[in-house]
Amino acid sequence: MSDEVGAGTEPNSSSIGAETVVKQYVDDLTLALAQIETGSMTDLLETLILALHAGSRVFVAGNGGSSTAAIHIASDLMAASGTLGGAPQVVALTENIARVTAIANDYSYDEIFSRQLAGWARPRDVLLLLSVSGQSTNLVRAATVGRELGMTVLAALG
Repeated sequence: MSDEVGAGTEPNSSSIGAETVVKQYVDDLTLALAQIETGSMTDLLETLILALHAGSRVFVAGNGGSSTAAIHIASDLMAASGTLGGAPQVVALTENIARVTAIANDYSYDEIFSRQLAGWARPRDVLLLLSVSGQSTNLVRAATVGRELGMTVLAALG
């Protein structure tokens, strides 16, 4: 048991390295949070809430870590919009991995979001895209299809 953290032993080099990583992560996260434009985020959230209140659907998409964030945001919006009455519909386009990989396999990874939108989206629905670069072909294609379908297209970038 003497090898466990907190068991009264001196920290080893791996725990010192881990502490450095955790501190850097917290510092990076703090810096990123400080850079958020609260006015823009408020506008984005108001657009989403108004759309849900009007009975429109919200679709959220992203790649990599933004894929996970899309699922989390969709879940939070569903929970928060429960106070609106009715049955608000919020879908992360990444939440069904079988569908995503089938589209990627049968067509192209570039179409994993746009093909889903073509089947489900209606005019006045909202598409929220999450991206660090804003350059992912599948997200750009989804934005194009979303606009063609009469959706409101929003993006959180950087």
